[in-house]
Amino acid sequence: MDTLFGMALDWARRDGGREALVDGPLRLTYAQLAERITALAEVLSQHGLRAGDRVAFLGAPGAAFLISELATHKAGGVWLGLNPRYTARELLHVVADSRPALIVAEGANDLTALHSALDEVADRPSVQVIASVDDLPQVPQLCASAPLLDPRIALLVYTSGTTGVPKGAMLTHEGTVAAARLYAARYGHEGLRTLLNLPINHVGALIDLVSPALACGGTLVTMPTFDPAAIPAVLEAERISILGQVPAMHLAIDAAGGYNLARLPHLRHLVWSGAAMPRSWIEARMSAPVELSTCYGQTECTGSITFTRPGASVEELADTVGAPAEPGDLRVVLSDGSAAPSGEVGEIQLRGPLLMAGYAGLDAATRETITPEGWLRTGDLGCLDEEGRLRLVGRLKEMYKSGGHNVYPREVETVLEEHPAVAAAAVIAMPDTRWQEVGWAFIIARAEVTADEILAHARERLANYKVPKQIVVRPELPMLPIGKIDKRALRQAAEQGLYA
Repeated sequence: MDTLFGMALDWARRDGGREALVDGPLRLTYAQLAERITALAEVLSQHGLRAGDRVAFLGAPGAAFLISELATHKAGGVWLGLNPRYTARELLHVVADSRPALIVAEGANDLTALHSALDEVADRPSVQVIASVDDLPQVPQLCASAPLLDPRIALLVYTSGTTGVPKGAMLTHEGTVAAARLYAARYGHEGLRTLLNLPINHVGALIDLVSPALACGGTLVTMPTFDPAAIPAVLEAERISILGQVPAMHLAIDAAGGYNLARLPHLRHLVWSGAAMPRSWIEARMSAPVELSTCYGQTECTGSITFTRPGASVEELADTVGAPAEPGDLRVVLSDGSAAPSGEVGEIQLRGPLLMAGYAGLDAATRETITPEGWLRTGDLGCLDEEGRLRLVGRLKEMYKSGGHNVYPREVETVLEEHPAVAAAAVIAMPDTRWQEVGWAFIIARAEVTADEILAHARERLANYKVPKQIVVRPELPMLPIGKIDKRALRQAAEQGLYA
């Protein structure tokens, strides 16, 4: 069975002197990384970790996280990341649901407090909590009583919970390797060096950044937190060749002073995913000697399955997320189940080796999400153009009817983000006595701008029923840990009258 840890060990055999990982002053070659992975895997097995047991890691991007993940896989276990930014409630939900045999709590300020919190988990199995993987030899045998997961499962990745309680997507070794090869085929190059600064509980870090580096024998340069002002110096000093961030992070780097591409001759790719990038940002970089690219996927399909082409135009980069790497693994479906004609909006559905095995312990939710024919219902709305490129228009659950007309929030957001003073936009539906529902637009401004100016811009470009009836301009908005605007929090605040 092909695995990510197998890729790392293979590079150790083929070219052990290659630099694999940089974590502050620590620099590990592939040979040194393989040695640490193998040693920890042996300790985990000796302490009773069974195939299908879970190991959780609470911490930031760094050597310890990667070694714990790959060692867990080598020992037959299933790994999951816990974000230090989790609230106590979020942490308890994930721990209670995943039932790990071991928690490596490198990101916990107070292990006593963590133990007290874990005591609140009803019916939890016995779980060992340690502050570092180095502490494992000192703990008693692991004796988890939780049901074992299928050994084909590599990762439990909890969805962001924007539409409800987070669910644990079971990602397979087959899927993670398939994703690694897709990314490597699109972005791989000799001397690949990538900045790893995304949260370790999300596929953005685990798959988008880690997997192509392991597939290509590249180097991961870690940063424990997102520090936009410090990133330019790291790009230069570490000769980063591919920078993948969500759009909000790219924009924050610019706001903190940005970087001079002339001083970054090694930088070959600027990549974003998870949201659309403002057209103005794209246009400002089209003449630079670096490739711009975006892609699309979901947690439930392990990684991205569409990619824009090398040399893509502004229109392709701003208005689409590219074409499927494997066209047969994506379709757009109308509400009656038929295939949507070119240009017509429907639900995006996915299939193939990247598909998750299901949601852990949630058979009904899995059946609701994956059709009997093996198609993942993404809940995303989009359409394919005549060249097979995918255009996103919003979430199925976010679409609303205003005066009987369908309104797709992403379409409205794209228009708003064309205004030069708008860094990002989020549109939500709110109840209205006359029109049933109307749009409220929340704007993150990059320059001084009034709601009336935004409204005039929208009216020139949108049908009246699509024009937001309320414009809220703020220097910042609530964000999810992965860098997307938290629409659920916006809706709750609006319903409470905080933006009236």
